[in-house]
Amino acid sequence: MISDYIAYEAAILVFMALTFAFSAMETAIISSNPMKLRSLSEKGSGSAARALNVLENIEDSMGMLQIVINIIEISASAFLAYVATRAFMLKESQIFLVTIAQTIVFLTFCEILPKVISRSNPERFLVIFSYPIAALTMVFRPVTRFSLYFSGKLRLLLNLEHGKYSFVSSRDDIGLLFKLGMAHGVIDEDHHDYITEILSFNSVTAYEVMTPLIDVVSVERKKGIRHVIRLIEETRFSRIPVYEERVDNIVGYVYYRDLLMDTGVRGIDQILKEPHFVPTTKKIHELFHEMQEMNLTVVFVVNEFGAVDGLVTREDIAEEIVGEIQTRDHPGEQLIEVVGKNRYLLSGNLDIDFFRRRFAIPIEKKGFETLAGFVTTEMGR
Repeated sequence: MISDYIAYEAAILVFMALTFAFSAMETAIISSNPMKLRSLSEKGSGSAARALNVLENIEDSMGMLQIVINIIEISASAFLAYVATRAFMLKESQIFLVTIAQTIVFLTFCEILPKVISRSNPERFLVIFSYPIAALTMVFRPVTRFSLYFSGKLRLLLNLEHGKYSFVSSRDDIGLLFKLGMAHGVIDEDHHDYITEILSFNSVTAYEVMTPLIDVVSVERKKGIRHVIRLIEETRFSRIPVYEERVDNIVGYVYYRDLLMDTGVRGIDQILKEPHFVPTTKKIHELFHEMQEMNLTVVFVVNEFGAVDGLVTREDIAEEIVGEIQTRDHPGEQLIEVVGKNRYLLSGNLDIDFFRRRFAIPIEKKGFETLAGFVTTEMGR
């Protein structure tokens, strides 16, 4: 009798283990990214190549899994029903309770748990299970093909569209796709850089693209108009921020065209334009639309204490995608200069995020935004 109990328990555990494994396989197939597997395959991984083949024949693979999972679950239910009625002589009410317990256990440990685990790293699980999936797909192919044929006819009869699997679901997927394209020579490096900048556009903040206040030429409000004109002529800047008492207390800015259009200007207040402030965390794609709608050419970035940290122009936002733009406010500093094979002369003002993307060098940001900030942080002075 004890040996019978052990045999029953072992059989139930086998059913649970099989259901667990096939549920994990199903989730791995649905959630895996073929571009990541292709990248591993091109590096010489035979398992990744086999896993990629599973995805390329996804209808056969998924059809096989559905058939096998149904066979296992039906067999498990039939076996438990047989054991409950014949071996343990349970009453109807007791069988009902056993059925509920079986459903809860199988749903929790054989359906939900394997799906959660497999979804955490689907490519790895698919690589591990690729061989049994490929083998079982071959074994069940006749049954799978008949099932797919029947479901196709039924779909036509009910006038239902054929569902398609989509693997490109995020910016990371698109970025990886373009990276593979560049590796195969389909996309050149410049186009790859542009695409990379565009894909990262939504995550960039105003703080990352602003011109720091220390690099901004500004004028005190009480200064005369002649001083402003001389400052514009010397710096060639079209917009000069105006501060009161402290340089981080910006009260507005003057535009050089206002001086050209009205030669009778006697003081700064006559042409002072109202400033527009944005927080450091403002996303630049939102800021760009805001500047377009409000017809703003410059905005000032303020920190959590209300002090101005810097300013952002439309050119600053555009440069995040296309690189340095030379305008009256950007007199042409060359941030990257090629001086030899794999040798570059870099400006300290080069944005550290752009540097990391351009040269594929992992740098952990520790409170700095420019290459100069990185160097001084590493040197400790």
